[in-house]
Amino acid sequence: MVKISRWRYALLQWPHPVLEAGLVILDTPGLNSLGSEADLGLEAARSADALIFVLSADTGVTQSDLAIWEQSLGRHALQNQLVVLNKVDTLWDDLRDPGQESAVVQSQREKTAGQLGLNVDQVIAVSAQKGLLGRIRHDDQLSARSGLKELEEAIAETLIPGRCKSILDSAQRLIKRVVIDQRVLLEEQIKNLGGEIESMERLQAQTGEQLPRLLERQQKLLRSFASDRDSFVLKEQEFLESANSWLLQALSLEQLDQIVVSARTELLAAWTTVGIYDRFSRFFEETIAQFDNALERANRLSALMLDAYRILEQQYGLPKLDTIPYAILPRRAELLAMADRYERFGKRLEIAASTQGSVVRKAFFSLAQQIEAFVEETRKELRNWVNESLDLMNRQLELFAAQSKEKMAALEAIVDSSTNIQPRIQSLSQQRQGKESNLTMLNETYAALCDLMDIVPDFGLRKNSNEEFSI
Repeated sequence: MVKISRWRYALLQWPHPVLEAGLVILDTPGLNSLGSEADLGLEAARSADALIFVLSADTGVTQSDLAIWEQSLGRHALQNQLVVLNKVDTLWDDLRDPGQESAVVQSQREKTAGQLGLNVDQVIAVSAQKGLLGRIRHDDQLSARSGLKELEEAIAETLIPGRCKSILDSAQRLIKRVVIDQRVLLEEQIKNLGGEIESMERLQAQTGEQLPRLLERQQKLLRSFASDRDSFVLKEQEFLESANSWLLQALSLEQLDQIVVSARTELLAAWTTVGIYDRFSRFFEETIAQFDNALERANRLSALMLDAYRILEQQYGLPKLDTIPYAILPRRAELLAMADRYERFGKRLEIAASTQGSVVRKAFFSLAQQIEAFVEETRKELRNWVNESLDLMNRQLELFAAQSKEKMAALEAIVDSSTNIQPRIQSLSQQRQGKESNLTMLNETYAALCDLMDIVPDFGLRKNSNEEFSI
């Protein structure tokens, strides 16, 4: 039997140039009733590119408004956000002069900004009803007083440019990552070609009696490397098996489910503010302990992978890999920040047995869903980290194998005819010149992109590691 919720979005088609350009507006009314219909809106609001939080100007930020903001809407620090104080006309008073009236509205804006942790410029006082009435009647004074123009300017000057900056930052990170990968590859190829040229030049100066010994030495090197690489492949399978079982077991979803069930049972039985607050704290402590265990195991697995690679690195002169960066540390930091927000939320509670207690318990159900998704995403990042680390090592092994085979073929040709040495040196020099030209072109292209995107180019980078705008 399939249960289909009756809560669904209503899609309205309205011809407008901004909408046709890709802007999607999602209205989520009724968030202060923490039920199934609110959960649907909260999930959409969390994934939005920008957020307009509509409050009432006469009441300001209520306790339920603050709970929703801190638990769901305010957790994305980089998200572009505006707060609209609607029905500001309830603060209008014809007995006051305009200066006094503006002071009252400004005071409400400042108070709201302080409660939500925003700049005052992000809080806009609006009367939607008076603004619509003013535009219908072509009453410029009423339209100006309604604040709609200030809201439109804030959307145009804050939300949209903020989203553009987010896209630009993402593009900058992508460009840097691509430039780092290509630069490391080109520099390594130039270095290897230079070493091979020096080897060929020394070979050219040596007598013909030494060539067979060099050929035999290269053959032994290839046989030894093939054997060692087979051993590394076996270890690679062990690392993958350890990652899929031992490492991910530290972030077991089954264990997390047990933590959630235990916390939910104890939370439903708690009828005091202290009891609810303590259970929230212990829930985060148990979840963070999972992350600490996973971090310790990731460190141990990282050391094992580096040790396996370091044996080949020392024996065959492979590029040195000092560290293998992974993403669990920032994920743990984000979890700690989430725990801190809920701790501050819990300290403001007054009577848990009242409606606030019900709100907090319902908030925990939403929190549990967020944590489960958070852990699942972290597990996925851990798998990717292991695969990317092994891929990085294998690329170095493949590059060494290809270069060794090429050197072997060159030695065989040289043994057959020592006259091939000079053409080989010329060929290697041409290859090195081509790689150097590619590196120069890469740097020039990178500099041009930095100039275009108004960022400072970093030519000392070293390798460490279609969008829609919606409100």
